[in-house]
Amino acid sequence: MYYDGGAEDSDDEWFYSSFKRYDDLSMYNVQGSISSMALKGNSKLLLASSRGQHHEILELSVPKKIIAGKDSGLTRDRDFGVLTGGYTTGLVKRILPLQAGVVTSESTGINFYSIPNSLDDTDIIMLKQVIKKDVESYPIADANSVVYYGIDISDVVTYDLSSETSKNISLVPDSTESLSKDINSGAIGDLCSKYGNIYICLNHSGNVLIFDPRKNHLLQKGIYCEPLGGRWTLDVSDSGHYVATFGSNGCLRLYDSRNFNKFLWNKDFKVQEEFKSKSDECICVKLSPHNNLVSVSGIDRNIHISGINEIPKDDNLFIHDGHRDREIQSISTHLWHPEQENLLFSADDTGQLQAWRFKGS
Repeated sequence: MYYDGGAEDSDDEWFYSSFKRYDDLSMYNVQGSISSMALKGNSKLLLASSRGQHHEILELSVPKKIIAGKDSGLTRDRDFGVLTGGYTTGLVKRILPLQAGVVTSESTGINFYSIPNSLDDTDIIMLKQVIKKDVESYPIADANSVVYYGIDISDVVTYDLSSETSKNISLVPDSTESLSKDINSGAIGDLCSKYGNIYICLNHSGNVLIFDPRKNHLLQKGIYCEPLGGRWTLDVSDSGHYVATFGSNGCLRLYDSRNFNKFLWNKDFKVQEEFKSKSDECICVKLSPHNNLVSVSGIDRNIHISGINEIPKDDNLFIHDGHRDREIQSISTHLWHPEQENLLFSADDTGQLQAWRFKGS
């Protein structure tokens, strides 16, 4: 199943070979550089883009042709459609879709924007609440109407959108004992909220903490790893069992949260030279909601997919190499569709959005 297009293959050769590798493959151009995106439900996509000093967020309808499935036959709706849109105060690096709107982590702060529905008289996404001013690209997570943010484990904050109040989460005093070897161990690379727990990925080392804010108690600590530098990000499976961390150095680690005493496995990817300057900002790891697969991007022009229960090999289960423009400096992000198996979306900094369903094994 693996195919490496290679720099010498023509676009025509790649296009014809794609028929053997994909059940669906669609490419769309967006004005500006895409910096972040997230699915809202199973049929809407929130996408953030920038053109110079102008930053905007769009709510797009996902084409029915894509989400109808590979055996759906002819479908009328074959393109993304703009439902709503609006300007943001800065470059958006993280998006959290909520029922009534979206929380963004931007180059200028953390904000909540309201998204109009079909019954409203407007189609403009508007700034509703400023959660935190003058902070740049903070890690954020959400649980219902509560937003979590912070750049250090000593200063994680919860913000209640309904009451517009915030409070600090204090970790138990001995929670960082095993991390004291690293002077930067408290810096947070990413946050994720699942089943009421907060998963904290520490920067520089990729260590993982699981915190229960309801009891103000640290549940588990991942294996201590010596700091490797760079930035780390994480994703947690819908079951909460699997935790994947990925570093800008190309290191992928997989945990089972039921046994944090050892890795399930870890794997090293090569970071292409021209992507090293951007990898700190753009690394992305995602766990499939349907099957035991994990995907990574941000280290080259590709999205790499591996099997969770397989011993890592040099080759991946699948590599999406559809972002072929040599002007691409980063794959901004990618994500899995919540209901359609093997369907992913990916975006790059030239404004190309791709939707693709790779053939199963």
